[in-house]
Amino acid sequence: LRIANIGPEPFGALKQTISAAGLTGKKLKLSAWAKTSAIPDAGKRGGAALTLTALRGSAVVATETMRKRELRGTTDWTRHSIELSIPPNAVTIDFGATLLGPGKMWVDGFALETVEP
Repeated sequence: LRIANIGPEPFGALKQTISAAGLTGKKLKLSAWAKTSAIPDAGKRGGAALTLTALRGSAVVATETMRKRELRGTTDWTRHSIELSIPPNAVTIDFGATLLGPGKMWVDGFALETVEP
């Protein structure tokens, strides 16, 4: 999949939502292959990232977004991963990728798995 900044919106995202039933109290690991093109290395917030979010209705109860590890510049295909402990009050889980600011991001081979605490 590809996310490209081609218009006035500051970000693009793709996500899938699943039920948190049977996953609360566990740690999830999201991994995917990603490459980037022309994402500015400037100091301001932005870049490409994997995202993993636990929700109760529309309220975020836990999230991991690769903060301070966003992908920038032009990079080749590399496997990246993030982990998140799912709180007992989570109802759904969103996972995917996002691009904030200019540039392009490609992602492939998503895997979502439970890991030992």
